Amino acid sequence: MNNKHTEILLIEDNPGDARLIREVLGESAQVEYQLESAGLLSKGLECLVRGGIDVVLLDLGLPDSQGLDTVVKVRTQAPAMPIVVLTGLDDETLAVQAVRQGAQDYLVKGDINSKVLWRVMRYAVERKKMQVQLIQSEKLGAVGMMAAGVAHELLNPMMGILNFAQFCLKSTTEDDPRYSVLQDIERETERCTETVRNLLTFSRTEKEGEEGYQKESFAQIIKRVVKLLTYRIRQEKVSLSCHVAEGTPATWLRVNSMQQVLLNLINNALDAVMTSQKKEIQVEVHQEGDSLRVTVADSGCGITPEDRGKIIDPFFTTKPLGQGTGLGLTISRGIIHDHRGDIICESKPGLGTTFQILLPIKN
Repeated sequence: MNNKHTEILLIEDNPGDARLIREVLGESAQVEYQLESAGLLSKGLECLVRGGIDVVLLDLGLPDSQGLDTVVKVRTQAPAMPIVVLTGLDDETLAVQAVRQGAQDYLVKGDINSKVLWRVMRYAVERKKMQVQLIQSEKLGAVGMMAAGVAHELLNPMMGILNFAQFCLKSTTEDDPRYSVLQDIERETERCTETVRNLLTFSRTEKEGEEGYQKESFAQIIKRVVKLLTYRIRQEKVSLSCHVAEGTPATWLRVNSMQQVLLNLINNALDAVMTSQKKEIQVEVHQEGDSLRVTVADSGCGITPEDRGKIIDPFFTTKPLGQGTGLGLTISRGIIHDHRGDIICESKPGLGTTFQILLPIKN
């Protein structure tokens, strides 16, 4: 478990059985857990109301509830809660019926050993994963709808401002004091327009998503991206090395989209080394079986473990206010996933950051 410990609710009225389960769970130091006990179903339901429970170990014979009705009451109180039924040797048929009624599994009390731990943890882990995925899915859906609406409302007027500024620039001499002001308007409006287009890309309403695939080598993609960043690299005195292993094949890609990914990763690396004494960035590409591995590593400030799990989230950024939208990595991950690939981040504070992209080769 990589979050908090797992919360287990044991609803069992027999002190001996409850003690046995505690002992079995305590035999393994591999799992962090907290066990809460209730001798009555009513008390157990109160625990469920308070929240925080990951899985329920449920006896079917309680002073205030008997048989399958016990499962129904727990399921009514917490519909998505994983339930592992505890039953006696002579009630296994009833336990099977309980599983059909909605419980995930059952354990015979006379045969409880370490398998109870693994069964309990399996359902707890699966439930947590489903919760995280559901929350993330709902979050992305809501943000995507909002982003699309806001972006469309902003794009047209901003294009009007940009066109007007460019028209005025053509009619203004460079020695006019208004010339530099118009340049500022043009530059900042273009920056805002790019942010809006990123929002549209993120919300998947832009036609960029329909870009066709072309066969291209990463050597060419990296060459074009580095050319765009040459001025900044020189200005900030960064050592950038690029190496594409000999024999690395070209593959079918949405070329512009993949250039956007590399541009974002290298730009992020440049931001990361800005305040470092050692300003080095390494870009490498090599073949691994039927895949390509693209690595972008920097000697920058690194990312804390807490932030590393959130950097892909939309609108999350570790950059100072006004220096990042928090959409770059979200969009990059979407592009890579569209290519049936994966992106991995490895980082330690003070020791730099490495992003690795794994893409299938399409001949």
